[in-house]
Amino acid sequence: MDHVRRIVVSLSALAAVSALLVSCARPKQSALVPPRPEPREDSPFEAAEYFREKRVMGDALLPIERYVEAQRRTRSMARARDAGATFGTWESLGPGNVGGRSRGIVIHPQDPKTIWIGG
Repeated sequence: MDHVRRIVVSLSALAAVSALLVSCARPKQSALVPPRPEPREDSPFEAAEYFREKRVMGDALLPIERYVEAQRRTRSMARARDAGATFGTWESLGPGNVGGRSRGIVIHPQDPKTIWIGG
């Protein structure tokens, strides 16, 4: 009986200490409340309006018929692979050790075989 009493007292003490520790512990505030999302600075409608404004003046609509005509013309053009075209030799003007993307292509207005490409 004394052995059972010691176990009950030990378990009671353990429960009291556990309750004390749990009541004193505070979770971090960031764990309770998710961070607020940053307000969005963009708008899909503003992006579409910017796209339109770059292509037309004033409040006019986007000239879709011009895009349709351009697509029709490109389909009717001979393709380089079908025409047996060769691309000749290229002369690199350097630098050759820099990666990146080409952002500018200019074709000579009188000689379409002369092309300048730059980054």
